[in-house]
Amino acid sequence: SGEQYAGTDHVVVNLQLVPDLVNFTVTILDVVTGTPLSDAVVVVDGNRYVAGIDGKLTFDNVPRGSYPVQVSRHCYSTFNENVTVDKDQVEIYLNKISSINLPYSESFNGSLPSNYSIYDVETLNYDPIWSVENSNSAGGVPDELVANWRNGVSTVRLLLPPINTVGLSTINLTFRYFFDDWGSDMKVLVETSTNGSDWEPTGWEINSGNGNFGPEQITIPISSNTNSSNTYIAFTLTGDLYQLDDWYVDDIQVTQPGVTLYNASFTVYNNSSSEPLSGAEIALNGYGSLLTNNAGIVYFTNIPNGTYSYTVTKSDYSVYNGSITINNGNAIALVGMVPLSYYSLTLNVYKQGTSTPISGALVTLSGENAAETNSQGKVVWTNLPSGTYSYTITKEGYNNYSGSVSVTYNRTLNRYLSQKYFEANFTVIDANSNPVQNALISVAGKTAVVTNESGQATVGNLENANYNFTIQKTGYSLYSSSFNISGTNSSVNSILALAPAPQYSVLFKVTKLDATPISNATVWLTGFGPVTTNVNGEVLFTNIAGGSTLSYEVQQTNFLNSIGSIGPMNENKQLVVVLKPLIVEKYQVIFNVKDASGTSLAGALVDLGGYGTGSTNGAGNVVFADIDFTDQLPYQVSLAGYKTVLGNATVHSNTTIPVILPLLATTTYSVTFSITNSTGGYVYGANVSLEGYGTLLTDNMGSALFNQVNPQNGINYIVSMPPYSSLSGTVNVVNTNIVQNLILSTNVYRALFTVVDQFGNPLEGVNVEVLGGGRAVTNTYGNAIIGGLSTGTYSYNVYMPNGTPMNGGFNITNSDLPIPVTMSRPTQTVTFTVKDEFGGVIQDANVELSGYGSKLTDADGNAYYANVLSANNKSYTVSKSGFYGFNGVINIENSSVEQNVMLNIVRHSVQFSVSAGSKSITDATVTFNGVTNATGNYLFSNVIPGSGYAYSVSREGYVTKDGTANVTGYSEIPINLEVEEFMVTFNVSLPTTKVGQKSNPAKILIGGTTDTLIVSENGSTNVSLPKGYYNFKVWADGCQPHYGSFEIVNTAINISVTLKIPTGVDDNYLLSIKAYPNPFQSQINLDNCSEIKQIIVHNLIGQPVIDEKYSNYNRITMNTADLLPGVYFIKLIGNDGATRAIRMIKN
Repeated sequence: SGEQYAGTDHVVVNLQLVPDLVNFTVTILDVVTGTPLSDAVVVVDGNRYVAGIDGKLTFDNVPRGSYPVQVSRHCYSTFNENVTVDKDQVEIYLNKISSINLPYSESFNGSLPSNYSIYDVETLNYDPIWSVENSNSAGGVPDELVANWRNGVSTVRLLLPPINTVGLSTINLTFRYFFDDWGSDMKVLVETSTNGSDWEPTGWEINSGNGNFGPEQITIPISSNTNSSNTYIAFTLTGDLYQLDDWYVDDIQVTQPGVTLYNASFTVYNNSSSEPLSGAEIALNGYGSLLTNNAGIVYFTNIPNGTYSYTVTKSDYSVYNGSITINNGNAIALVGMVPLSYYSLTLNVYKQGTSTPISGALVTLSGENAAETNSQGKVVWTNLPSGTYSYTITKEGYNNYSGSVSVTYNRTLNRYLSQKYFEANFTVIDANSNPVQNALISVAGKTAVVTNESGQATVGNLENANYNFTIQKTGYSLYSSSFNISGTNSSVNSILALAPAPQYSVLFKVTKLDATPISNATVWLTGFGPVTTNVNGEVLFTNIAGGSTLSYEVQQTNFLNSIGSIGPMNENKQLVVVLKPLIVEKYQVIFNVKDASGTSLAGALVDLGGYGTGSTNGAGNVVFADIDFTDQLPYQVSLAGYKTVLGNATVHSNTTIPVILPLLATTTYSVTFSITNSTGGYVYGANVSLEGYGTLLTDNMGSALFNQVNPQNGINYIVSMPPYSSLSGTVNVVNTNIVQNLILSTNVYRALFTVVDQFGNPLEGVNVEVLGGGRAVTNTYGNAIIGGLSTGTYSYNVYMPNGTPMNGGFNITNSDLPIPVTMSRPTQTVTFTVKDEFGGVIQDANVELSGYGSKLTDADGNAYYANVLSANNKSYTVSKSGFYGFNGVINIENSSVEQNVMLNIVRHSVQFSVSAGSKSITDATVTFNGVTNATGNYLFSNVIPGSGYAYSVSREGYVTKDGTANVTGYSEIPINLEVEEFMVTFNVSLPTTKVGQKSNPAKILIGGTTDTLIVSENGSTNVSLPKGYYNFKVWADGCQPHYGSFEIVNTAINISVTLKIPTGVDDNYLLSIKAYPNPFQSQINLDNCSEIKQIIVHNLIGQPVIDEKYSNYNRITMNTADLLPGVYFIKLIGNDGATRAIRMIKN
């Protein structure tokens, strides 16, 4: 509030704004069921909080407003929104991640898929564990999952989306991994669950401290938590995560066992020229990435039925996204990639509704290319590849603008930013239209301004919204209203009304002398009728005019009336009225004063404060009457020549108070008592009585100080403090201050029991009873203490619960007594027999039984432990190099135990890589140790270490490669296949006029080769070539060239050619034939075909699908509507037998 001030001096108003705080509770709920979600992680301002079992979190003293909040929970989609805090309850609902159907695959690209979730409730040492990284450590292609180390012990799960496995008892999980550890005490494993809370291990795990594992690709059969509409699979880290370096995971596949697998082939070509594109990268979801060969083709193998998304990338071409469906057969995808063109993009940024340019606006193009507008509001990008770009424009004080633009030519865009912040201009007047100065305006409870001499004030930085406001000034009624900001400044006119005179209340509380409420008392207040008090002795009067002073009177039977006034009334008041009873019971108090020798002292002055003073008579007595009931009656007794004594008396009845006055010598001294125990410790709170000088308690230093002690020999003292023995004696005070050092000794002692077994192990939970002295139970150290024992002889019983007691006895003399007790416990023999999974005994396996050390198994696979005490859930471990370790527990009760342990042999993966020279082959068939994988699957898992494993690698068109391999760990076997070639023999006949020449001058050039063949004298030559289609040319001097084609399938071939004498006609007619469009769809057009007699169309595997004969057609149109999409070879056969093959693609 402020005051009106007349004059020319400046007025400074100091305002302190108090934040509008609220305590509120956030509850995290399932959006469908409304179930509270425990373990939900709420992130606010970078701080992590974890919801309790009721799904709730409480925050105190939070300023009202809007806050960005992130809420995540395993099995649920993440919540990322602004939350408005303006009430005490906020509910946030999460959507459960939907289940998916088999088959499922994921190869990761850029970030975690949105339907993955993470269980990680760490808050103190939190660092994110899982991320997607541009690496290929797991053996696939970038990108891949990676889990990194952090400090502390915790459990973190990465959950795949739930999988529908209804009707399936087993599913297969395949993934690549590489595990790199730092130390021991953590592990990684794969777990399953049907609810995301109760987890069961699959059996695959790696314990850190044993070195690195992988890279390898493995397949795990999963039979736990299947046959469910929601089967969760988690990649889990648990333990001390500091001991991890990295765990890489890639190419995750979940499939149904027994499902037939197929291949997917991709043919990539230039959409403009139809030329095949080599080196294009195809990323098939769940199956990694491969590069196309020189023919623009790539194969992915071992894929179950389903629809799979893919992405094709190649520099200088637009990215191609598509999907391919496997439906009970191999699938082919033809991908025409559009070459990139480059253009410019100009963005002009203006203020909305004007042509005023906005400089300094930040324009971000597709999240990467950022630039600020110049003074003309312009920003220009050049050399942009053709495509669609998203853009965002930001500028302080303006609303952000986002959009997208297709850049397929040089573009110029004009964009307009709307103003973000506006003003509210207030004008405040009174009922007579006079401006009201120094009125305080508060907008939305936060922004406060004061009106000037014109009654005006401005509130800025307001966004589009509806705002509540208040206006207040002393002497005026509070004004409340609202205004709206909607794209423009707002004018707010307000009229303040004079406030009515203030009114207040007064609360009367009527009590007795002891503060007990008096009900039904009658209270009169000026201007208000009589009102009676309630059971709490209270009555409230309201609507009392400010500034008034009122008289009151309070009455109640058997009490004296109380009259008074209250005011002036400038606030709400409370008045306590104490009524005194008409009749009050009084008591008599007699003081009896003597000196230290017991002689009564006359004339001593006793001062009782409000009750007056009195002097003792000859008998040393003085009597005070009419003393009130009290717990503390302060008094002072003095007499010339004696020390003055101060004290407090309790008066609950007639009371006699004895007082001893010490003689006050000319010179007095101090007596200090220093009290310790027998161990030298100070004794605090001991009572020290010095005859004639009262009683004091020792302080925390064990001291009690008596001052003004008269010189005297033989002053008696007593020191007492349970459980110590009391001390008494005398002190002589002559010519100096005295310090009396005393040691208190206990008169009770302790029996200190220590109970162990026959091996010296402490026994916990043993009952110890001392007959007549008490009972105790031993702790983890086997100790039990029974105290409060006086000197004497005692007997005891020591026994386990429900066990037979051991009896004994002991004597307590003058100190604590240690009592050792040995209780023998029954022991057993434990025999471990260790075998492998095939029943073979394992010698030198290390067996460690908790508390009994390690032993190695003998030639029979046995390890023996004798004298083992009975115990439940006794843990043990068994390990052996080359085997997976085993952890277990056994129960050792009242008999010997024989424990059989099976160790699984550590198996390895064997990975083949197949190539032909520098070319990678992805569709070979590999047989290893009698097992033949599906085509293109080069990984053999679960291979037992051994030597001489036979393998065979074959692929159509290549020579089969056989060999043997030794497996001692993860093995990579590179295979280089040689192309299978077949003999092609040419037999060339010359025209008759050429026969007489001495040598055959004919030459042959085969398409796809660089060497020219020279025909021998006998008219023949040969060459070895791989399978395929070939065009060739045969020519000789003075002869008409011969053009033809041939196909090598699986055998050698002979080709006979007869050269002719030139006719003057262009015999290279086959090369002039044009086939279009390429790629084609429903038809193929061929021009210049007058010399064509037959056309045969072959598919990619050499099967004829069209065979037509023609005669003297210049243009031929072939119907291809029934052909499936794929690669085809168009074989042209001329009237002279010459041939040519044209490669074409159908979309």
